[in-house]
Amino acid sequence: MKEINAFLVLMGSLVMAITVQGQHHLWMVQTVPSGYCAARPCTNVINSDVIVHGLWPVDSSDSTLPLPCRINLVKKLPGFTAPLSYDMHQFWPTLTKPMDEDLWNHEWTYHGRCQSASPLSYFSMGINLYKRIDLASELSNMKTSSYYAKVFRNKISQIVDNKQVMLRCAYVHGTIFLSEVIVCVDMAGQHFIDCNKSNKSNYDNCPGNLDTRRLITYA
Repeated sequence: MKEINAFLVLMGSLVMAITVQGQHHLWMVQTVPSGYCAARPCTNVINSDVIVHGLWPVDSSDSTLPLPCRINLVKKLPGFTAPLSYDMHQFWPTLTKPMDEDLWNHEWTYHGRCQSASPLSYFSMGINLYKRIDLASELSNMKTSSYYAKVFRNKISQIVDNKQVMLRCAYVHGTIFLSEVIVCVDMAGQHFIDCNKSNKSNYDNCPGNLDTRRLITYA
């Protein structure tokens, strides 16, 4: 059974590499709960430094594809295997919706279906990228160390083969919080690529000279 599941994930990843009109690469969007929830009401308390928000197909200018996307006709998510289900609840939980499954359905409907892979391979790829990047370890180090945001940006770039990344901040009553980190990867989820500068102004809004011990707060 494990061999069959592994084969399905592999085939799904291969299918994901097939170009669908408009898509160029993926955004691996990770959320820092402390900063994300500083700017909006969160109903769930997550004791993690970073979690997955989504895996978003974008065009060559780093713009998300038109919504809703109807490339993939799979509308209902299948049940996940036990190991994947555990990882999904641990690393891809919801902060604002009633149940984790509500977030997963949203991500599949508005982003996952914009590529040609199956739901199983799509979510597996997101979890695998989360573990591979291991941003949580870097954020954990920042609890006791002081870096300027531009230095932290370089540290993340080193993790993803020295490619350009995007840092999204939340500005709340004069205080700035790191909210999300976006890494760009090819459609197969194998190779990191530079995030396109032409569209970075919409998402890459963290100041480079801010001390990260003031940029990130922890409950």
